[in-house]
Amino acid sequence: MNRVQHYRAQVDIGQPTLAKDAGCSQPTISHIENGGGTNIELARKIALALARRGARSPAGAPVTLDDVFPPATVDASTSASTRVA
Repeated sequence: MNRVQHYRAQVDIGQPTLAKDAGCSQPTISHIENGGGTNIELARKIALALARRGARSPAGAPVTLDDVFPPATVDASTSASTRVA
């Protein structure tokens, strides 16, 4: 799940403002915040727009792409090395 809404609220801006800053539409921001996908180019633009508005990671640094769109984690319990043959 992405953290667009979390960081948008942190910097106190609405969806229309973020959409304008990122170069997309407000319905696109809504779609992404509700779990819809996006491409890497738009994800980078959104992260950059939030960073420029002052969004900060838990460490206090400007947010990055990985802060706003955390990489998916792999469930080790289903990896081939843990299966019993």
